[in-house]
Amino acid sequence: MSIVEITHIYGDEEFNDRHVKAIDIYKSMRQDTIKSIFIDDYHSPLNFSIDYVIDFFEENGIQLDMIAFESGFEPVVETMISELPIAMRKFDDRIVHMYSDIGLLNDGKPTCVALSAAWSLCRAGYYSFPEKAIINLTNTRIDSNSAFTILDRKYNEVENKVKTMLEYFNIKSEYVIY
Repeated sequence: MSIVEITHIYGDEEFNDRHVKAIDIYKSMRQDTIKSIFIDDYHSPLNFSIDYVIDFFEENGIQLDMIAFESGFEPVVETMISELPIAMRKFDDRIVHMYSDIGLLNDGKPTCVALSAAWSLCRAGYYSFPEKAIINLTNTRIDSNSAFTILDRKYNEVENKVKTMLEYFNIKSEYVIY
């Protein structure tokens, strides 16, 4: 079963039309998936409650199975970087792959690319989910072998770098970018 990231929201953001559009896209797809949202609480403070998230999705006809928090994936980033071949690592913890320069750390802290790649690797079953990274809302068995992501095109540059990282780990993920 696939874990679908239906949308992404910053911790200091309110739900808006682009989030509704992502939900509508999900509704037009197959429904036999684990439904999730990825909340960026790492780069911006969390200014809303979990109930706000659950209510928004329910008002739009979706019962979420899980909520994932970007800050919880920092331990996976450390493991992910340590598994990269030394030849691919540079002193500034950046890798060069397929003519792309992908920043994984900035001033010693994981970047959006690194945290998103860690989230995708966990969704694809490559790594286990860190304890504090997710909330299982429906007691669904969180067991997946693939990652599917629905995102606004404003995230396309980051997600292209994530795809490159996933290729290194031989993980294929599916995307709908709108």
